[in-house]
Amino acid sequence: MAKTKENIIHIGVDHQSAVSAKKDILLSEKGLLEIIKRMRAYSELRKQEFILKNRIKKAITEIKTQTAKIEDELPTAGEMHIPKDMQIKTDQEDQEPGIDTDEFIKKAQISKIEQKRKAAERAEKNRKIEDELEDIGAQLDRLK
Repeated sequence: MAKTKENIIHIGVDHQSAVSAKKDILLSEKGLLEIIKRMRAYSELRKQEFILKNRIKKAITEIKTQTAKIEDELPTAGEMHIPKDMQIKTDQEDQEPGIDTDEFIKKAQISKIEQKRKAAERAEKNRKIEDELEDIGAQLDRLK
């Protein structure tokens, strides 16, 4: 094959510009290599995370099966006698005599509303303080 002459164009670049360009190229390469390094580390961490999640999933499944086995082996509440002092009270038994459920709910709602009102008042006070601080800052800027 015969060599053909190509039209080659030469551009004159001073030494300072050439060194600066070379430095920029090397810094770009360094940055890209750092990105590749971090991407590989991230990929490795994701693999480890996946492995750990699978282990946790297997452990949870094993715990569930063991718990189910234990529950099957334990007697139910109907099969055994529980002393009165050890029995769990129901919601109706926990209520004090003479307290109306509706009245209790209304008091709880009033308490919630009162808490919200107090929170709104605190927010308003804080907003006023922020406005005053901005005004003082603006006055200080004007004095400079």
